[in-house]
Amino acid sequence: MLYKFRKNIERILASQSLSGSEAGILVCVSGGPDSMALLDLMRQCPVKIAAAHVNFHLRPEECDNDQKLVEDYCNLHRIELHVKHFNTMEYARDNGVSVEMAARELRYSWFEEIRRSLGLAFIAVAHNANDNAETLLLNLTRGTGLRGICGMKGNGGSCSRIIRPLLGIERKSIIDYLNNHGVNYAVDSTNASNDYKRNKLRNSVFPLLKEMNSSIIATMNSNAANFNAAMEVLDGLRPHILEKICINSPEEYIRRAYCTDVSVPTECHTRSRRIASFTYLALKDIFAGAMDIKELRGEKGWKFWLHEWISGFGANPAQTAELAAMIESEQPKSAPGRMVFPEHIAIIERGFIKIFKAAASPLASRVSIEDKGTHYRATFQGSLPLEFRKGTSPYIIRTPHPGDSFTAFGRNSGRKSLSDYLTNLKIETVLKNIMPLICINDEIAAIAGIEISNKFRI
Repeated sequence: MLYKFRKNIERILASQSLSGSEAGILVCVSGGPDSMALLDLMRQCPVKIAAAHVNFHLRPEECDNDQKLVEDYCNLHRIELHVKHFNTMEYARDNGVSVEMAARELRYSWFEEIRRSLGLAFIAVAHNANDNAETLLLNLTRGTGLRGICGMKGNGGSCSRIIRPLLGIERKSIIDYLNNHGVNYAVDSTNASNDYKRNKLRNSVFPLLKEMNSSIIATMNSNAANFNAAMEVLDGLRPHILEKICINSPEEYIRRAYCTDVSVPTECHTRSRRIASFTYLALKDIFAGAMDIKELRGEKGWKFWLHEWISGFGANPAQTAELAAMIESEQPKSAPGRMVFPEHIAIIERGFIKIFKAAASPLASRVSIEDKGTHYRATFQGSLPLEFRKGTSPYIIRTPHPGDSFTAFGRNSGRKSLSDYLTNLKIETVLKNIMPLICINDEIAAIAGIEISNKFRI
């Protein structure tokens, strides 16, 4: 087992072009069998190590015993040890997360802090082959994309400092190693409880699967490796596919959606050019990305590529499926579709999926108005000027209210619902509720940057 473990370490270091003498690894040790085996094996490798232990105070007596076990081992073998205490329940309550998530956030944040302070290359955690199989099945049962069935990574690649040297080793072999080498370890009493989904899989589901396949752990790990190989192929195609179907800048979106280059002239004589220019100015700070639905559906496996793109904005697999169903039903043709992510919103309309930052502020602050004596001259971000006559009361700038109406310039058909008017102009859905309206005498005199009311024409 030591030989296999050393090979894993050598392979991980080689993938990062490092040698044992220059790497340095922080070993995360809970006191359980997996982490004690990891620490014992790591101390026998020609690489600098330090250990880190977290006391979460979730099992008062057991947690203290776990800490003492780790301290005794590190003292015996002269291993540098760092210990941290957390009030996990308080953190979970204050941040509105589960106890499991709280413990994860706290420990990994602290591990990274210690790694940096010690100048070490990696953080080693003790996930093994059983954990990998459990993760694959757990992700399948709750719904996941292809990445979710690829299992854990033995090393985090170029973007992560987390390594898992025990990932190819089954738990039974780890226990045998500890017993054969006289290494003490603690057993978490909560592991016997099925209150947690992973424990239920471990204690109830996998024993049944082993009756069908005695090598189920190895089989699941082999499956994960196959899925990961397929994922690597798709990752190679990803930049080319997404570059072809994604729109990454507001300039490109305006060009594609409005069939015009971005232009903000001093005067915009055509309504379509004015709307395109206004849209660009209004969207450029909140635009996060867009996708042409026709081009998306022209790609084989388009639902996969949709998830690859949309998950980057916080969408989960269920939301991707819902979005794909909306696209297939052509709902966006009849009414805009809308979906909310943690920090973004998606709008599906007029043949595009558009992603915007959720924190869109009213546009009124971008409006400037000059008093020209007999009339006003309004600009939006210094452009798109509109001139309209004064009224008997001062002007105000506000956002739309329910029931607003508007009489467009040059039309004699009377008032029209503002909402319908903006829809007819194909104003972006994300902008409708924050449009800058200049009002005089309790009436809308102008929609800044777009058009003046016929009642206030000069």
